[in-house]
Amino acid sequence: MNIHLMIILTIGFSVISLIAPLNTFAADSNDCSADIARFCKGVDPNRGGAVLACLERHEESLSEPCKKYETEMGGKRLETRELMREKISLRRSCKQDVETFCADTKPGKGVIEKCLTANKGKISVQCREKLNAVSPE
Repeated sequence: MNIHLMIILTIGFSVISLIAPLNTFAADSNDCSADIARFCKGVDPNRGGAVLACLERHEESLSEPCKKYETEMGGKRLETRELMREKISLRRSCKQDVETFCADTKPGKGVIEKCLTANKGKISVQCREKLNAVSPE
């Protein structure tokens, strides 16, 4: 079982859960809190990645502690963004199939992936291709 697909499907194909880790950055008290208040006052933290984009636009003016924090968080943000892209792509590719074949399946612990795999002969070609790409047999 591919761990990335398990993580993707465990989230339950929820766009909200995709954006939450990025918004947490804005809500947390951290070395960038003052810079967020100063440069990103009107930015909606519920719009996925908006605060991060704001900080990136003001990178030259950020405080030294915030710049350091940004550097340390860079790798984590890249992982989160890549995971978000994978989740969105899989969610789009398999949304109808999940609703059709896995509607009674409660997400968690890879059960959506198992459901899709169990129905591999019935799911759409695009979902099957994405499932194979993310979790090749």
